[in-house]
Amino acid sequence: GVTLGALPAASPLLFDRHGTVEIELVDPAMTLADATPAALAEGANRALIGSEIVQFARAAPIAPARWRLSGLWRGRGGTEMTAAAHLAGEAFVLLDGVPVQLDPTAIGPSPEVRIAAIGLADPEPVLSPIVGRGLTLQPLAPVHGRIEALPDGTLRLSWVRRARGAWLWRDGVDAPLGESAERYDVTFGSEASDLARWEANAAQIEVAASILSDLLAAMPTGRFRIRQRGDLALSAPLVILPPT
Repeated sequence: GVTLGALPAASPLLFDRHGTVEIELVDPAMTLADATPAALAEGANRALIGSEIVQFARAAPIAPARWRLSGLWRGRGGTEMTAAAHLAGEAFVLLDGVPVQLDPTAIGPSPEVRIAAIGLADPEPVLSPIVGRGLTLQPLAPVHGRIEALPDGTLRLSWVRRARGAWLWRDGVDAPLGESAERYDVTFGSEASDLARWEANAAQIEVAASILSDLLAAMPTGRFRIRQRGDLALSAPLVILPPT
């Protein structure tokens, strides 16, 4: 279906109790259902709005083929960077949890490739672009960034990595790596340019007090950005503000 109204931006870290979005399905015979928090935790009611995966707890019918979705979990499945405002007319696709893997050799590298689907009684195929192409090849952004000043003035940055497919936090064990090696790119600077760069093979680095002082003097508004380096792509950044 499609969205009928705007959906404001929201944090993927919080349960969105206020945001709602109205959608229209392509067939009035199609229905949506509510889901309990336990069912949501197991992956129920996942849908793609634009390029963001959301989950909804409540689906209220408001007219034939029209529904109002509320109780939203935003930025699911590693799409937290797209949890921005959505406009009316964006595509809505319910995800049933049975994905079909596409053959990368058949798709090729061109971003103009379309997927065609046709039913037995359809006179013409339906064409669709590939949404979120390459997303599963990109590591997830690290989380839980921490900053600690050591007694000698050294700054210690630490974080926690994530892995696709390991969506549940399990006590006593680490998330699977999912890459051939654990590697991170750490930079200090602005979104437009990097003033300094480090490479790390563990989820922390230490920056000497003298280096930190020089960096802040050169760019007082600079930020640390941590990206996991995967075999095929870099993750989105975890941003850590330096001490003031």
